[in-house]
Amino acid sequence: MKVTLEETQFKDLIRLFNKFHKEAEKCFECKAYLATCVIAAAELEAMLLVVADLFESETKEAIKKLKLKQKDITKFGLYNLLQIAFKAGWIPFSGVEKPSKSVLLGDWLLNYVKELRNWIHPGKKIREYTGMRITKKRAEVVLKLVEETREILLQKITRSIMEE
Repeated sequence: MKVTLEETQFKDLIRLFNKFHKEAEKCFECKAYLATCVIAAAELEAMLLVVADLFESETKEAIKKLKLKQKDITKFGLYNLLQIAFKAGWIPFSGVEKPSKSVLLGDWLLNYVKELRNWIHPGKKIREYTGMRITKKRAEVVLKLVEETREILLQKITRSIMEE
C-alpha cells in the first residue's frame, strides 16, 4: 500500500497549506464568509494530508481499520481524511451528529466545518440549508476550529520530532 507522497508533492502541499491559510484570512477581512469557510476547509484538508504523509504507519492502520478501498491519500477528500484522523487518534472525536452536544473538536470539524464547506454545492445548500446564511460569526467559528486543529497537529509533529 502506497500512502506516502513524492517529495515534490509534499512541498507543493506545504505551499498550498500556507496559501490557503492566508487566503482564508483575506476572505474573512473582505467579508466573504462563504469563501472563508471553503478555503479554511481546504486548509484543513491540506493539513490532514501532511499529517497522513508524515505518520504513514498510523495512516495505513487507520485506512485498514476503516476498511477503505482507496489507498492513495491524494484521492481522499475531507470526509475520509477526517475519518482517518479520528481513527488514528490525532483529533478527539465522539461521533455525535450535532456538534452543539459535544465539546470534542472532531465532532465540530465533521459536522460544522465540513458542512459549511459543502454549501459550495448548490444542491446540498437548497436541500438542507434553505434560508440559512454563512454569517461572520459562523466564519469566525470555522477559522477558530481550523486553528485549534492546526495547533493539535503541530503538537503531534513536535512530539514526534522530540522523540527521535
